Amino acid sequence: MRRLFIVILLLVASGAQAQTNDIDINRRECETPLDSIRRLYIPKEVEPSFKGGGINAFPRWIGKRVIYPSSLLRRNIGGTVRVQFSVNTKGRVSDIKIVESPHPALSEEVFQIVRRSPRWKPGRQGMVRRADGVAVEAIKPVKTHIEVSVIFRAPAK
Repeated sequence: MRRLFIVILLLVASGAQAQTNDIDINRRECETPLDSIRRLYIPKEVEPSFKGGGINAFPRWIGKRVIYPSSLLRRNIGGTVRVQFSVNTKGRVSDIKIVESPHPALSEEVFQIVRRSPRWKPGRQGMVRRADGVAVEAIKPVKTHIEVSVIFRAPAK
């Protein structure tokens, strides 16, 4: 067994040497070790999913729950509230921050709804390795930052 290992090791080493000697410096596209890694590994990113509908399902979920404050509705105060938040590796919403808002009452309404959000399926990131025609995934959950705009518009009279 030890003898077989040495033979295989020598074949691998001699193959690497032959590859180094075959590089044509006049060619524009020389393969580097990074290129060979890129052929074996493909980066993969999967965005977070909300209730099986991807990121786009979340604004619809907010729209069904948001309540336009009646005092602002009577005064015809509206506009866009932009909220940023993170979906952590466990699928929980965190780091909620109102980026833009026409009125504090609208900010509070959006903040409370986002805070009560059910769990998401977290985003994932990693590499897929191609090996003998079989794809082997090595991806893990990652914290993802999301921004959503909620528009408050008073109905036309």
